[in-house]
Amino acid sequence: MAGGEICAALTTEKPEIDNIRVLVMTTNFKSLFHSELTLSCDSMAVLEYGDEKEKKSQSVAAGETITIRADDDRLNGGRMVFKSANEGGMITVESIERGQGTPVYPGHMEITREEEGLLLLNEADLEEYLKRVVPSEMPQSYELEALKAQAICARTYAWRQIQGNAYSKYGAHVDDITNYQVYNNTDTYDSTDSAVNETFGQMLAYGDAPAEVFYYSTSCGHGTDGSVWGADASQTPYLRAMSIDDKGKTLDLSSNEAFGEFIKNMDTEAYDSEFTMFRWNVKTTSRILDEKIGGVGRITGLTITERGPGGIARALKVVGTEGSKTFVGQSKIRSILGNVALTLNRKDGSTSTGWDTLPSGFIYIENEGADEEQVTSFTIYGGGYGHGVGMSQNGAQGMARAQKSCAEILRFFYSGCEIVDISDMS
Repeated sequence: MAGGEICAALTTEKPEIDNIRVLVMTTNFKSLFHSELTLSCDSMAVLEYGDEKEKKSQSVAAGETITIRADDDRLNGGRMVFKSANEGGMITVESIERGQGTPVYPGHMEITREEEGLLLLNEADLEEYLKRVVPSEMPQSYELEALKAQAICARTYAWRQIQGNAYSKYGAHVDDITNYQVYNNTDTYDSTDSAVNETFGQMLAYGDAPAEVFYYSTSCGHGTDGSVWGADASQTPYLRAMSIDDKGKTLDLSSNEAFGEFIKNMDTEAYDSEFTMFRWNVKTTSRILDEKIGGVGRITGLTITERGPGGIARALKVVGTEGSKTFVGQSKIRSILGNVALTLNRKDGSTSTGWDTLPSGFIYIENEGADEEQVTSFTIYGGGYGHGVGMSQNGAQGMARAQKSCAEILRFFYSGCEIVDISDMS
């Protein structure tokens, strides 16, 4: 204490991780900051506001809505709290929409005023949070063992984020989009509730520390390792570059020739080879590419000059009539080559558009030559959807269909890791 004010707090015991604090974004996850908020509760609720010395409260009837704007005088004392007066009451945020419509949240809500607008924070029980993460990250129709694997990954990831405390500026741990884990973007289901309940408190650990449980949608038949973002792969030896099949071997796909042969093979067998994004291709042109690249004149060539483990693109050289540029990193390469005008051709013959970034960095590029207007065309052969590190969610589903257990799925994707109880983590 100093001058009657709290300056610091020292924790003297290991905290019990029961709750997680989530920043709730606006409709379509466009921003953290809201212009106004409208809330209601399915039971009698209480709105608390004012500073600690003059705390005030207002009763809110079940179903009654309250609207809070940035100029609300009740925010002058700082944080405002909206909570159910009864245990288990659910709060509806009427002013935003999610995939299921108007979202409903467990726990309580906190509202603060920032320069950019209003922040909405949902503090919820960790297990209740997971019941709204798992169906947002994996289809509820998937096999129970795959859903259980997803639940353990989600719990482990959440634990690490609570410890990391990246949003400490706002008194939060995470937000509700793919920056962390998608939260409450769909309804809850019996299947995903069961997956969370049956794995209650279970996490994945390597040695005495929680594992880095990265996951992604679909593989190309081979994953990559933790070096994909420039990290030292030796720090996460359980994130292996391996074939996503019963062999789990590391293939040498470091050359363009080897990777091209691999990615163009439509008959490659893998746990997720039946999914539509396992193989895809897209055609682009120098004219389309110039929208994002520029500065090299008319583009005449694209070459992957470096590949990481599993064949993922690490460096792309763009050659034009007036020079060349090299782009490094799978995320950057995917972004540079993507364009909303492109039509993606998937393995099952279906197509989709709007790919401002390519689905994955597991790509091979063929130059199709220039037309009479000197516009060069390129075909990009690719596979998978996501960064390729850790667990392929559709691979997990394929393994579950093959009667693999949750534990077997996790041991496959995170070699050397074990399932432990959250209470055992230091």
